Amino acid sequence: MSRRSLQWAGLLLVVLIIAGVFRLRFDVDVLNLLPNDLPVVEGLKLYQRNFTDSRELIITVRAADAAKTEAAARALAEDLRRETNLTASVIWQPAWLERPAEAAELIGYLWLNQPPAEFGGLAGRLTGTNISATLAEGPANSLPHRFRPWTSRGADTIRII
Repeated sequence: MSRRSLQWAGLLLVVLIIAGVFRLRFDVDVLNLLPNDLPVVEGLKLYQRNFTDSRELIITVRAADAAKTEAAARALAEDLRRETNLTASVIWQPAWLERPAEAAELIGYLWLNQPPAEFGGLAGRLTGTNISATLAEGPANSLPHRFRPWTSRGADTIRII
Protein backbone atom coordinates (compact mmCIF):
# COMPACT_ATOMS: atom_id res chain seq x y z
CA MET A 1 0.00 0.00 0.00
CA SER A 2 1.13 3.47 -0.71
CA ARG A 3 1.75 6.11 1.88
CA ARG A 4 -1.34 8.05 0.80
CA SER A 5 -3.68 5.07 1.25
CA LEU A 6 -2.22 4.46 4.76
CA GLN A 7 -2.99 8.07 5.67
CA TRP A 8 -6.58 7.67 4.45
CA ALA A 9 -6.96 4.41 6.38
CA GLY A 10 -5.58 6.07 9.52
CA LEU A 11 -7.92 9.02 9.10
CA LEU A 12 -10.86 6.67 8.63
CA LEU A 13 -9.84 4.77 11.77
CA VAL A 14 -9.64 8.01 13.78
CA VAL A 15 -13.09 9.08 12.52
CA LEU A 16 -14.55 5.70 13.47
CA ILE A 17 -12.99 5.88 16.93
CA ILE A 18 -14.35 9.39 17.50
CA ALA A 19 -17.82 8.29 16.33
CA GLY A 20 -17.64 5.30 18.66
CA VAL A 21 -16.63 7.46 21.63
CA PHE A 22 -19.61 9.76 21.05
CA ARG A 23 -21.93 6.75 20.96
CA LEU A 24 -20.45 5.36 24.16
CA ARG A 25 -22.76 5.78 27.15
CA PHE A 26 -21.89 5.16 30.78
CA ASP A 27 -24.85 4.07 32.90
CA VAL A 28 -24.19 3.97 36.63
CA ASP A 29 -27.69 2.80 37.55
CA VAL A 30 -27.41 -0.83 38.64
CA LEU A 31 -31.09 -1.48 37.91
CA ASN A 32 -30.51 -0.80 34.21
CA LEU A 33 -28.35 -3.94 34.10
CA LEU A 34 -31.41 -6.05 34.93
CA PRO A 35 -33.89 -7.21 32.25
CA ASN A 36 -36.47 -4.49 31.49
CA ASP A 37 -39.30 -6.92 30.74
CA LEU A 38 -39.67 -8.09 34.36
CA PRO A 39 -42.40 -6.32 36.38
CA VAL A 40 -40.26 -6.57 39.52
CA VAL A 41 -37.48 -4.58 37.89
CA GLU A 42 -39.94 -1.95 36.67
CA GLY A 43 -41.38 -1.72 40.20
CA LEU A 44 -37.93 -1.32 41.74
CA LYS A 45 -37.04 1.42 39.26
CA LEU A 46 -40.30 3.24 39.99
CA TYR A 47 -39.77 2.92 43.75
CA GLN A 48 -36.17 4.11 43.56
CA ARG A 49 -37.05 7.04 41.31
CA ASN A 50 -39.87 8.31 43.54
CA PHE A 51 -39.23 7.18 47.10
CA THR A 52 -35.67 6.26 47.95
CA ASP A 53 -32.41 7.90 48.61
CA SER A 54 -29.39 6.61 46.72
CA ARG A 55 -27.70 5.84 50.04
CA GLU A 56 -30.56 3.67 51.25
CA LEU A 57 -30.79 -0.11 51.17
CA ILE A 58 -34.07 -1.97 51.68
CA ILE A 59 -33.93 -5.55 52.90
CA THR A 60 -37.06 -7.71 52.81
CA VAL A 61 -37.40 -10.66 55.17
CA ARG A 62 -39.88 -13.49 54.61
CA ALA A 63 -40.88 -16.23 57.01
CA ALA A 64 -43.75 -18.67 57.50
CA ASP A 65 -45.61 -16.45 59.96
CA ALA A 66 -45.62 -12.86 61.17
CA ALA A 67 -43.98 -13.63 64.53
CA LYS A 68 -40.96 -15.30 62.88
CA THR A 69 -40.72 -12.47 60.35
CA GLU A 70 -40.78 -9.84 63.07
CA ALA A 71 -38.19 -11.69 65.15
CA ALA A 72 -35.88 -12.08 62.15
CA ALA A 73 -36.27 -8.43 61.15
CA ARG A 74 -35.59 -7.26 64.72
CA ALA A 75 -32.49 -9.47 65.02
CA LEU A 76 -31.14 -8.33 61.65
CA ALA A 77 -31.74 -4.68 62.54
CA GLU A 78 -30.00 -5.06 65.89
CA ASP A 79 -27.01 -6.76 64.26
CA LEU A 80 -26.75 -4.05 61.61
CA ARG A 81 -27.00 -1.27 64.22
CA ARG A 82 -23.91 -2.67 65.92
CA GLU A 83 -22.01 -2.41 62.63
CA THR A 84 -21.48 1.35 62.77
CA ASN A 85 -18.85 1.21 60.05
CA LEU A 86 -21.52 -0.13 57.63
CA THR A 87 -24.65 1.82 58.54
CA ALA A 88 -25.53 5.34 59.57
CA SER A 89 -28.98 4.31 60.79
CA VAL A 90 -31.26 1.28 60.68
CA ILE A 91 -35.04 1.56 60.68
CA TRP A 92 -37.00 -1.66 60.90
CA GLN A 93 -40.41 -0.47 62.07
CA PRO A 94 -42.31 2.82 62.15
CA ALA A 95 -40.70 5.42 64.40
CA TRP A 96 -43.78 5.70 66.64
CA LEU A 97 -43.42 2.01 67.56
CA GLU A 98 -39.67 2.05 68.03
CA ARG A 99 -39.45 5.40 69.87
CA PRO A 100 -42.95 6.27 71.16
CA ALA A 101 -41.73 9.38 73.00
CA GLU A 102 -40.78 11.01 69.71
CA ALA A 103 -44.24 10.33 68.29
CA ALA A 104 -45.65 13.06 70.55
CA GLU A 105 -43.76 15.68 68.52
CA LEU A 106 -45.26 14.36 65.29
CA ILE A 107 -48.77 14.33 66.74
CA GLY A 108 -48.29 17.89 68.02
CA TYR A 109 -47.11 19.01 64.59
CA LEU A 110 -50.08 17.33 62.90
CA TRP A 111 -52.46 18.85 65.43
CA LEU A 112 -51.15 22.37 64.95
CA ASN A 113 -51.45 22.09 61.16
CA GLN A 114 -55.14 21.20 61.21
CA PRO A 115 -57.84 23.45 59.79
CA PRO A 116 -58.96 25.93 62.48
CA ALA A 117 -62.28 24.13 63.11
CA GLU A 118 -60.60 20.74 63.75
CA PHE A 119 -57.88 22.38 65.83
CA GLY A 120 -60.50 24.12 67.97
CA GLY A 121 -62.50 20.92 68.40
CA LEU A 122 -59.50 18.94 69.56
CA ALA A 123 -58.40 21.79 71.85
CA GLY A 124 -61.90 21.81 73.34
CA ARG A 125 -61.74 18.05 73.99
CA LEU A 126 -58.40 18.49 75.79
CA THR A 127 -59.36 21.34 78.14
CA GLY A 128 -60.86 21.29 81.62
CA THR A 129 -63.00 18.33 82.56
CA ASN A 130 -63.14 17.05 78.96
CA ILE A 131 -59.57 15.81 79.11
CA SER A 132 -60.46 12.83 81.33
CA ALA A 133 -63.13 11.61 78.91
CA THR A 134 -60.86 12.15 75.89
CA LEU A 135 -57.98 10.23 77.48
CA ALA A 136 -60.37 7.44 78.53
CA GLU A 137 -61.32 6.98 74.85
CA GLY A 138 -57.73 6.05 74.05
CA PRO A 139 -55.13 7.70 71.84
CA ALA A 140 -56.33 6.16 68.56
CA ASN A 141 -59.82 7.63 68.99
CA SER A 142 -58.63 11.09 69.97
CA LEU A 143 -56.88 11.71 66.66
CA PRO A 144 -58.72 12.56 63.46
CA HIS A 145 -59.18 9.47 61.32
CA ARG A 146 -56.60 10.40 58.69
CA PHE A 147 -53.86 10.67 61.34
CA ARG A 148 -54.37 7.31 63.01
CA PRO A 149 -51.16 5.45 62.36
CA TRP A 150 -51.32 2.33 60.24
CA THR A 151 -49.30 -0.37 61.86
CA SER A 152 -48.53 -3.95 61.05
CA ARG A 153 -47.24 -6.38 63.61
CA GLY A 154 -45.59 -8.48 60.90
CA ALA A 155 -42.91 -5.92 60.10
CA ASP A 156 -40.90 -7.34 57.24
CA THR A 157 -38.90 -4.47 55.78
CA ILE A 158 -35.71 -2.93 57.08
CA ARG A 159 -34.44 0.40 55.73
CA ILE A 160 -30.75 0.99 56.10
CA ILE A 161 -29.54 4.56 55.65
